[in-house]
Amino acid sequence: MLGASEADLRKPDKTYHETFVQLKEQFPEMAAYHSSNVRMNDEDEALEKAIQQKVSSWAADEEEQDVPEGALDGCEASNLQCAMDDLEIRHKISMEKELPSIQQDYESLNQDQQRIVNNVVNSMNRNECINMVVSGEGGTGKTRVIHVIDQLISSKHSKTMPVVVASTYS
Repeated sequence: MLGASEADLRKPDKTYHETFVQLKEQFPEMAAYHSSNVRMNDEDEALEKAIQQKVSSWAADEEEQDVPEGALDGCEASNLQCAMDDLEIRHKISMEKELPSIQQDYESLNQDQQRIVNNVVNSMNRNECINMVVSGEGGTGKTRVIHVIDQLISSKHSKTMPVVVASTYS
């Protein structure tokens, strides 16, 4: 029945359900597939119902809690904030130590690679968003360019820690 339309699956004098009931013995794979789909649909509906109940429960709990604005005013800095501050300090020290090698890495790039780095760094300095795709064959220096961009931005913007999202960067 390859290439059959939906209308071809139904016998002329029967509904789809009647046709299915009549043919499910002849086509056990079809019956198993149908049962699997029905079970998955039932599970999806049960999951959706459970999620809705949980959301409703959370909403009811949230309404019961009456926390005034500024309830945490005057509290000491959290451990998370202290850890972030420590990370920023260590990051800055690390970048200061690596500055000579960053310059060497930049100078080792070819003219096209330096142009890419300059475009990204200049956009960052102007606080502008830039979307760029760097592509090329294996071994052409894409990862090196990304590494230099990461290092330059990190060294020039102490509060900015770039997150590199690239499949080849390690």
